Amino acid sequence: MLNKTDLVGPEHIEVIREWIGLHKEPLRIIETVYCAIPLEVLVQRLSLQVVGGRMQITDLDEWGKRPRVSEIVAIGSEIDGQHLDETFRACRADT
Repeated sequence: MLNKTDLVGPEHIEVIREWIGLHKEPLRIIETVYCAIPLEVLVQRLSLQVVGGRMQITDLDEWGKRPRVSEIVAIGSEIDGQHLDETFRACRADT
């Protein structure tokens, strides 16, 4: 949230956005006045996945052109991939 945007001009907001872009991976910046945030932003559904040192945040409400898929990460030394594949295929719902 980038608050008090009514107190500065658009050129200052652009400088701040550029600075954030240099220091943080791409993210959504919401410009606000008096911290007024739209309700749809407050109830936004996100998925946080962490595996080891890797992290992924996905917006669950905006598929866009991405295919709707599920990803499963299995970590271990004795995983029977064929058995897992058969088990998951048996659970598949035809949509």
